[in-house]
Amino acid sequence: MYQKIMIAIDLSDSSAQVLAKASQFLSEQPANYQVVCCYEPMITTMTDMSLSFSGFDDANVLNAMRSRLQALVTDAGLDAEKTQVIENMVGPGLCQHAESLKADVIIVGRHGRSGLRLLLGSTANYVLHHAHCDVLAVKIDE
Repeated sequence: MYQKIMIAIDLSDSSAQVLAKASQFLSEQPANYQVVCCYEPMITTMTDMSLSFSGFDDANVLNAMRSRLQALVTDAGLDAEKTQVIENMVGPGLCQHAESLKADVIIVGRHGRSGLRLLLGSTANYVLHHAHCDVLAVKIDE
């Protein structure tokens, strides 16, 4: 049924749960896939005053993220070559990338949040409401 799958993770420890579910999904239904995470460049999220923080370098952060992404994907038994770090705001970036991939489904983790986190929304909630395709939200056991 699904031909192109985008798996979105945040590089946290809970990413392993999302990748395990995605691996199971792919074993039952082989498809082309890509595992992605988003990086919001600091220039867009920091004030001029905080940009003076010494030693910060977007390239170093991106390299570290790529290494972590590939390690998580390899540990899950998936192909580390099918990974990408997207430089964009997380929710919109994931939806835009899925559309550019012509993904049939996005697999994303969801946390059971309450209080302020619930009011502010979440990445999974954004993707569920804005994706052009189906979304499989994997419940994260915390």
